[in-house]
Amino acid sequence: MTANSARTGVAAVLLCLAAASATAQQGMHEDPPAPVWDLSVAGGEFLVGVGVGFGRHAVMGYGSVLGADPLAFDVGAGYRGDTVQAVGLYRHESPGRLRYLDAVRDRQGGLLLLGYAPPAADVRLTLENQMYVGRVALPHAGEHLALYELAAAALDLHADYRSRVTLVAELSTIQLLRQAAGAYGVGLSVPMQFLDRTIIVEPRLLHSGTTGETLFARDLVGYRFRDFSVGRLFGLLEGVRSDAAGTTAVVLNVEYRLHFLQAAGVPIADGVFIGAFADGGVFRNEPSGKPAGAAMTGDFAIGGSLGIDWLNLSLAVEAGYHHAESRFVWGIDLKSFR
Repeated sequence: MTANSARTGVAAVLLCLAAASATAQQGMHEDPPAPVWDLSVAGGEFLVGVGVGFGRHAVMGYGSVLGADPLAFDVGAGYRGDTVQAVGLYRHESPGRLRYLDAVRDRQGGLLLLGYAPPAADVRLTLENQMYVGRVALPHAGEHLALYELAAAALDLHADYRSRVTLVAELSTIQLLRQAAGAYGVGLSVPMQFLDRTIIVEPRLLHSGTTGETLFARDLVGYRFRDFSVGRLFGLLEGVRSDAAGTTAVVLNVEYRLHFLQAAGVPIADGVFIGAFADGGVFRNEPSGKPAGAAMTGDFAIGGSLGIDWLNLSLAVEAGYHHAESRFVWGIDLKSFR
């Protein structure tokens, strides 16, 4: 190598470094650090996040106060980008929503939430995963150290400004770490929203069961009405809880919402709605140790709601008649629209 070529190479490297430095400085000027905030129902809970954004990236602190228990809270930190979101939380006395299980609440433990939505012009795919390790309290099985995992995939089949049709698949498992006992749930649903959340239709196919010892049998709930996405209070079937080792369900939910203040054009208030809904399902229960004793049963609930849509969230008070329990039921629903 000659001295001229060496000097030329050094000059080229210095030129590249100078160009990279100029580009970085320009990017910093274009995207200076800025405060950002986030509202989500990741992990089945209402989380509030605040932090600092750097262009397409943000570092966030998350927290929430849960339910009427003043000692119940989530607190943690996470990262949010264009396609990836990761949040680590500590849960204390949290009323966690374990899918397909009638779990009263989590106690103390760690929760990891992961989300990935690859950019696409025509098709939107969202992958989510949550993992909880800690103590859980079950009504009949008592308090145990458990590992809970939920994986979900959602694919938009149709989406425009006012309508959306999505295919959602979920797999959830829970294992008692000091016992040979566990449970699982799988689900497939097609949530459909029409006329800007005026009409909501959602058919579902669900199955849940136990693995190993039947310690979960009395806590297992094959289906809670409208519980596939955010945890509802309708449709706790007493017959499914008895000694069921597994339940398969085909369920349909239909809901109509009237945004009666929408014409007024008042921000936030234009999201207030009254609604009416009907849920119906057919269940096949498989008693523990009695394969031939499987039985079919049906159930339905009808009722109304008063709530508000804001951004991608919906909060409503729902009340109605539940056929299986032959009584009036009510609850507060928090739902996230994709």
